[in-house]
Amino acid sequence: MIIRETTHRFSQLSFHRAMVGRRLPMLLTAAGRAYFAMCPDEEREDILELLRSGSGGEEPQALARNDSLVRSLIRRAREDGFGTNYGDWTA
Repeated sequence: MIIRETTHRFSQLSFHRAMVGRRLPMLLTAAGRAYFAMCPDEEREDILELLRSGSGGEEPQALARNDSLVRSLIRRAREDGFGTNYGDWTA
């Protein structure tokens, strides 16, 4: 997932600078999880296929191959209405 725009210049709550253009792991970040859980089924499968093929490294590949984890991430984000990251990604 590539950050294309931020609210940094509008929000005092934004603490990340220079995020535009950065890549974020889809299954490890709150934003990635929210998008992933809410996107159309076909797009979600395309994303999983890319991740499972090794796009993004070993960790995202292993996560994408863990079907129970993927189902859990989707269920949780849909139930909550937002994505969460409880220290899963710290970079």
